Amino acid sequence: VDKTSLRVHFSLPPVRPGASAHGNVTVHVKAGDGAWQAVDATSSTLISSNGSGTAHWADSRVALVKGLAEGLSYRAQVHVKNACGWGAFSPVSEPLTLGAAAFKPIASAAPLLEAVDSTSLRVLFSPPPVRPGAPAHESVTVYVGVGGLWQTVDAASSTLKPGVAFRAGVGFALVKGLSEGVTYRAKVSVRNIHGWGAHSPSSEPLQLPEPASPVSGPASSVSGPVSGPASPEVEVTGSKSREERDAELRKRSVDVDAEVVDLDAPRYPKRSKKES
Repeated sequence: VDKTSLRVHFSLPPVRPGASAHGNVTVHVKAGDGAWQAVDATSSTLISSNGSGTAHWADSRVALVKGLAEGLSYRAQVHVKNACGWGAFSPVSEPLTLGAAAFKPIASAAPLLEAVDSTSLRVLFSPPPVRPGAPAHESVTVYVGVGGLWQTVDAASSTLKPGVAFRAGVGFALVKGLSEGVTYRAKVSVRNIHGWGAHSPSSEPLQLPEPASPVSGPASSVSGPVSGPASPEVEVTGSKSREERDAELRKRSVDVDAEVVDLDAPRYPKRSKKES
């Protein structure tokens, strides 16, 4: 109802065949792991379960409880009375936390990490569903950690430092300026007008890649820069100078000329008269 009040809604069990109708209902409420207390129907406050007070009529179906403590979690159970006496207690209700804590966002699911490059990653997250009756989510704080050290991500600079939170509808956060080869985790927390909700579970770890080493090969034989358009002819040079190469070429041409055979000469040389 408000920060210090709640309503207990209950339904009655069916009447046993041949049994008398239900007459009264006692509503019991407890805070946390404390003792059960009865609700006085006249004052709508908690009294000792063994104390005197007014039970609720069986057809009332609801009990208002006031004077409770803000921020505590409460549970309730009821039992019904007829002419034969009190029946067994009902199962215990789900807990309800009073005050602002009841309307803060619940924890998000664990975010996912995606490597962008060797010094950057992306945190992907989904805000949790809004509690019934609670206001919409406003912002998300993203935390990135190494080991046990957590740092917040500044939405304005995408770096690890205190700063601006992310809008709840963004869905991801870019984080830059990280270290190569280091393993990171992330978690998020969502805020509405009542405050920050619980942190999400941590993401799976992600190790950023190290930059690839340059490929090394044999040293180039070119000692200086190559300028101008590529030549259509390739000249292979050795250790000899141009003058030495020209002299060798001239010598080869002389040797070739010396070896020229006269095709018109007779097959066998003529013998001299002295040889005959």
